[in-house]
Amino acid sequence: MNNQGHGNATGRSIQVYADDAIDRDAIIGILSEIVDHNRRGGWRKLGRA
Repeated sequence: MNNQGHGNATGRSIQVYADDAIDRDAIIGILSEIVDHNRRGGWRKLGRA
């Protein structure tokens, strides 16, 4: 199932279900890294270095 939109081959998602335990530190770490990469220009720009 593709839930990242039409033709978006690089989109990512986090699936969370009603009874899932959530590792707060792990989620914050993942999202912090994504935000940092976006602020530095995104993965395409970072991948060229």
